[in-house]
Amino acid sequence: MTAMPAPRRFTLSDYQRFGERHGFEYLWHDLQGDDDPCLAEGVMEEVPVAGGLTLVLSDVLNHRRYGARSMMAPGFTSILLLEGHAEARLGGRAKRLTLNDNDAITVSHDDTQAMSGEHQAGLRLRSVSLLARESTLSHQAAPAPLRQRLAHKGFSLNGWRADAHLRSLAESLFQPRWDGALGRLWREGVALQMLAQALSVGDHDTPPPARLSERDRRALARVREALHQQPEHDHTLDALARLACMSSSTLRRKFRRAYGQSVFDYLRDRRLERASHGLRREGWSVEQAAERTGYRHANNFAAAFKRRFGTVPSRWR
Repeated sequence: MTAMPAPRRFTLSDYQRFGERHGFEYLWHDLQGDDDPCLAEGVMEEVPVAGGLTLVLSDVLNHRRYGARSMMAPGFTSILLLEGHAEARLGGRAKRLTLNDNDAITVSHDDTQAMSGEHQAGLRLRSVSLLARESTLSHQAAPAPLRQRLAHKGFSLNGWRADAHLRSLAESLFQPRWDGALGRLWREGVALQMLAQALSVGDHDTPPPARLSERDRRALARVREALHQQPEHDHTLDALARLACMSSSTLRRKFRRAYGQSVFDYLRDRRLERASHGLRREGWSVEQAAERTGYRHANNFAAAFKRRFGTVPSRWR
C-alpha cells in the first residue's frame, strides 16, 4: 500500500532511532526531565525509488525547539521545503542556508560533509527530499544525468525555487490517489521530475532563493493560513492586505516572491486540493465539493478541476 501513514506522535525514542539509522544527533533545548515526551506530531515516510534513490516525505508540527547535526555521506541530496522555515549550515566552509516556503536546495559531494540546523517550536515543516548515497546507489539503474553529477569531484550547493507544476506534484505525494503498484509508479514519476528540476539548476544560472524579513514572513504566513483554513471564504485582496498590515500592491508582490504564485492562484490550488480530498476521502458529491470550496457554480468548479487534475471530478472518486 502507498497511502500516507496516519499522523502520529514522535517521542525522544523515535528521534533517537531515526538518528541512529541516518546519522543524526538531536539537541533538545528545553526538555523538562520527561522520560519520553511528545516532541512532534505528524507523518514521516521513506519511499524507495528505483536505482537506489530514497524519497522522504515529512509533514510534522514541532512542539519543542531543537538542533540537529549530521555527517552526510558522499552522494546527492535535494530538499524542497513546501511549508515552514529552516536554517542550516552545510559543508566544510559552514555555508549558511535559510529556507522558506517553496525554497529548495541541491547538494552533491564526493566526501563526507557536516550539516547542522536549528528548528523552532510551534512550526510546521512540510518537505519532500530526494537522497542518493554512493554506498546504496545502483549506478547501472540510476538516471544518466545523476551519474554524471556524481562523477564530478568536489562540493556543489545550489539554491532554487520550485515552480507551480512541481509544487503541485510534490503536494500530491501527501494525498496519494492510488495505492499499490500504481501508487508506487506515481511516486517514482514525481521523484524523477523533482530530480530533473534539481539537476537542471547550475551554479550560475539560477539566483538564490528570495529573502524576506522575519516580519514580512510572519505577515505572509497569516495570509496563507487564512487561505489554507478557509478556502471556501470569499477572500478579497483588500481584506487579506489588512490582515498582513500591507498595501494590496505590496501583498501581491511579496506573496508571489515568498510562494512563487499569486494570492488567488494559491487560493485556487488550495480549493482544488481540498475538493480532491473531500471527493476521495469524505464521500462528497461534485455539488458538495463545489459549494464547500467556494465555487458558486458546479460547472465552473468542474472545469477548474479538470484543468488541474486532468479529469472531471465525477471520475475522481
